Amino acid sequence: MTTVVSDGISMGADRRVGSDSYTYQNDFIKIIKIDEKTILGISGTAADVYVFSKWYNNRENILNVSEKFMGLRLVKEPLDSSLGVLTIYDNKGREVDVTPPFGIGSGAPIAIAALKAGATIHRAVEIACEMDVHSCGEPLVYETGA
Repeated sequence: MTTVVSDGISMGADRRVGSDSYTYQNDFIKIIKIDEKTILGISGTAADVYVFSKWYNNRENILNVSEKFMGLRLVKEPLDSSLGVLTIYDNKGREVDVTPPFGIGSGAPIAIAALKAGATIHRAVEIACEMDVHSCGEPLVYETGA
């Protein structure tokens, strides 16, 4: 229950961590910039963020995340290409490339619609936060190459 969305250039996410209708914090970081060309976004538990980012960097162990986990990776190489490659990960570490714009979490359909209507990533996540009770907090946005 979150919003993580990418347009193929940048990735944005809400900052809410909670369960069902209870919010634990509104400033949690769900997207991680690995390097100037790679950004990871995570939907699931707070522990899933740590576990997935560690697994992504070495991939020697079995991915041990919650059933609610979904991961989204944006890789833009070369950096001057128009759009990067988006890949989704399930809770077993299986991956599938997808076409941007794409998102994960309960607010993703709202954010994708906002992007298709011309909103920026930041504004798309804001709109998802306004309309999805499971997404909130000031959006965090990272751009490849920045």
